[in-house]
Amino acid sequence: MVTAADHLGRPVDEVEAELAALGLRVQRENVERAGVSVGQVVELGPVGALAPGDLVTLTVAVASTAPAPAPEPVVPAPVPQPVVPEVVAAPVPPAPERAPGPASVPVWNGDDDADNDDADDPAPDNGKGKGKGKGKGRSGGKPGSSGTGNGRG
Repeated sequence: MVTAADHLGRPVDEVEAELAALGLRVQRENVERAGVSVGQVVELGPVGALAPGDLVTLTVAVASTAPAPAPEPVVPAPVPQPVVPEVVAAPVPPAPERAPGPASVPVWNGDDDADNDDADDPAPDNGKGKGKGKGKGRSGGKPGSSGTGNGRG
């Protein structure tokens, strides 16, 4: 008589040898099982009173052919970002209009006679000239006479 309790959890080669000694034919089926050592019998059938030549199927634990599950990726916790208050630009008033600058003031160059017209001068040719006497000054108003300067201050 074949019972499951006598064969489960044992190495497949030992169980197969015992069943073959009873005249039974043995077929192996592989199954991936977690928590069971590779090569152990995890199921068998049929069980009970068997005649020589009957076929018994042994289910054997094998190593997993599927790749081991990838470890969960380590995702770093998000780094808190500093809270920056929103900056709103204050409206800038327009610049005041520029006041007109001072009016241009004529600069006196010492010559009251800007038009070089001696007719309206109250006292023509009476300046203290700083010439060296080599010019054709007007020291008396006579053309051609040489004076001691150009007659203009």
